[in-house]
Amino acid sequence: MTFIATTISEHIRNEGKIEGKIEGKIEGKIEGKIEGKIEGKIEGEIKGEIKTLKKLLSKGLLAKEFVEKQIYECHQKLKELALDDNKIMGLT
Repeated sequence: MTFIATTISEHIRNEGKIEGKIEGKIEGKIEGKIEGKIEGKIEGEIKGEIKTLKKLLSKGLLAKEFVEKQIYECHQKLKELALDDNKIMGLT
């Protein structure tokens, strides 16, 4: 049977590394989930806005030019979200 001796300082350092890795993983998962939920909620709201605009246009309650401009702006916001997502993931 072999026995490996470590000093107290080595033990403390090793415990610190393990705790740091665990905390880092937990924080990363929590941050990722929160960011994902926020982005998903924003994306859903924007898509809902587009749907509402199209519905109001079809009922003749809004002018076509106004709806087109608003929908264009919504698509721009969706593109910005996608770009931010790519930056977070390191794709750009």
